[in-house]
Amino acid sequence: MPQYKGGDQVRYKPVGGNRIGHASPDSRPPESVGTVKGVLMEPGNQAGRNMSASAEQPQYEVRDLGQDYLELKYGPWALALPNYLKIENANTSKTTTIYEANILGSV
Repeated sequence: MPQYKGGDQVRYKPVGGNRIGHASPDSRPPESVGTVKGVLMEPGNQAGRNMSASAEQPQYEVRDLGQDYLELKYGPWALALPNYLKIENANTSKTTTIYEANILGSV
């Protein structure tokens, strides 16, 4: 089960870390802060990519606050998909998918 839920403010590293994509606290990418919006806990599509998510290894999506990329590209229904997670990022306007282990903790 995911550790974070919609509305949680979190610190995370968008990329870096070990061979399966997890960021370590020592990795070079800068930290970002965002708001969790949902979670992908089964194989599916997120940020335009096929993801092999599971309940044990959920995938998170990062999105800029005020950036309506998904809604513009896929329509408003894309924001309400079941088991779908977004983290709104206040620093960038890009959308990316991250592992739960890339989340360093709550703000």
